[in-house]
Amino acid sequence: MTPKTPTETDSVRNLSYRLALLRRPDDPALMREAAQMLWLHGPSWDDIAAEPERRAETLSKRAESQADSTGHECADLPPSARLRWLSRRRPRRGTTSTRIMGIVKTEVLLQLDVPGRPASYSSAAEAPWKAAVRAAISQVGGGPWAGRFSVVMEFRTPQASNANEIWDLDNLIKPTLDAMEGVFGLRAWNGPAQAADDRVVHLEASKRTVRADELPGAWIEVRRLLP
Repeated sequence: MTPKTPTETDSVRNLSYRLALLRRPDDPALMREAAQMLWLHGPSWDDIAAEPERRAETLSKRAESQADSTGHECADLPPSARLRWLSRRRPRRGTTSTRIMGIVKTEVLLQLDVPGRPASYSSAAEAPWKAAVRAAISQVGGGPWAGRFSVVMEFRTPQASNANEIWDLDNLIKPTLDAMEGVFGLRAWNGPAQAADDRVVHLEASKRTVRADELPGAWIEVRRLLP
């Protein structure tokens, strides 16, 4: 078989994106991937690449708006009931393809909202935050799982009450992952029991100050990479 040239490979890939977009027209992540591929062809393709990027932005804003309205509907529920309600309402998307070290297939294992005050590593509030993460995972259930994982986290931090009250993103991530043995299982070693977060091969994290109409906490999604 004659190997494909780079130009032929790009054409096949762009055609694949077009077919995928026809089947998944409301997937902003896929649209952004398609836009990135088009931009690789040079400035003459910028106008064409901008269209799926604009569409992806519109879809993302719409999803955020829907998530906000979902939060209003369950704002008066106690934390445990609110967590169960959110877990039922959030769609489980099943097997999808996403850009993780290239384009790979993943499956959604877990989507949950952790109510509580996010805590930094080695702070006085670390233990209560870890307990909140473990409780949220226990409410959803199903784990631990085998394999390699992709994790997405969005932290909602309280309004700072003084100049010293700050949250470094890396210090928020560590205690959260350390409390996720209900997802990753325990590390296979002779030391103290620890979550096997060494199997997390892809991580996206962000933080923002909590809005007036919502509670502090974190939104977490865990995906498993498929062969």
